[in-house]
Amino acid sequence: MIFYFTGAGVPLFSDVERVFQGSAKANTLFFVCPTASANAVSVCFGLPDASSTQEYAMTLLTESGIADCVDDDGNSYNVWRLAVPAAITQKFGTVRVQFFVRDGDGATLASATNTFTVEQGVVPSTPDYVEGIGDVVDKISEINAKLDNVYTKTQADALYAEKFAKADIVAATGNSSNKVMSQAAVTTAINASVKANTALTGSEAELSALEVGGTNYKIPQGSTGTEVEANPSLSGSEADLTAIKVGGTNYKIPQGSTGTEVEANPSASATGTLSKIKVDGVVYSVPQSDGSSSSGIETVKVNGEELTVSSKAVNIPVVSDTKAGVISSEMKNIAFTVFVDDALLG
Repeated sequence: MIFYFTGAGVPLFSDVERVFQGSAKANTLFFVCPTASANAVSVCFGLPDASSTQEYAMTLLTESGIADCVDDDGNSYNVWRLAVPAAITQKFGTVRVQFFVRDGDGATLASATNTFTVEQGVVPSTPDYVEGIGDVVDKISEINAKLDNVYTKTQADALYAEKFAKADIVAATGNSSNKVMSQAAVTTAINASVKANTALTGSEAELSALEVGGTNYKIPQGSTGTEVEANPSLSGSEADLTAIKVGGTNYKIPQGSTGTEVEANPSASATGTLSKIKVDGVVYSVPQSDGSSSSGIETVKVNGEELTVSSKAVNIPVVSDTKAGVISSEMKNIAFTVFVDDALLG
């Protein structure tokens, strides 16, 4: 049976069929209306004995309306359906039908009332029992549908047979295909195989690759560096180190302040008296000779005769030969030098 309504609930047309007393879900009720598919639609029946039924929720059949079927305002018609329950056909006579449309805000639109006729039939002597049988059949159908997703005992036994028993869990490691290793045993085995920060002897092989979980990984190698030796012997001609490069970074080596050049046994004339010297932060005293401050030779003897130094001149005695003023043969090959204090020069 099909009932057409406007969006305001006004009947447009109905196409009813013959309904017989005692039928249960043998007839289908269709509600066609240009209202939104998101609205909820229900139906209520007025029975021939003037009693009314509860509201029955109807099922939406269309999601986006009927193709090329719209009202004057361009609204698409949607369709809802309900299989007529046995409670509607228990009594013969005229049945009134009314539809209710509810939107998401709780507003309810009640349609005008339409009718259809339930034709008289033979009423069973135990109608409640018949109704009960129908409900049982429905439940059986529902249960059968659910059983499609249930394992049989044979299937369940087969699945459980594939599970590992607790007794199969052993505290060991290995490659057995039908045993389950304990977590403690696996952890112990891993810890025994992999150790961190072990002591090295210096003869170990270099590690260039590693396999983890069946995947090989390449370990990048650094470029070959220059050998570094501590405390090497020096020849004295090595160049000064002013900078060094480590890991791509340049480092400046701080230099000490420029010192005073020290030279041993210089040939130049002395210009002062040295009484102290400082080397690497340590001050050293220079021992001084005893006696007067005068420098040089004060008294020189030649053949037993003294060369005296006066405040004005140097007196050098000469040994006379047979002729006055002639140096004796002992003095001919003697060469000497007399050093006089700077104070006496001139």
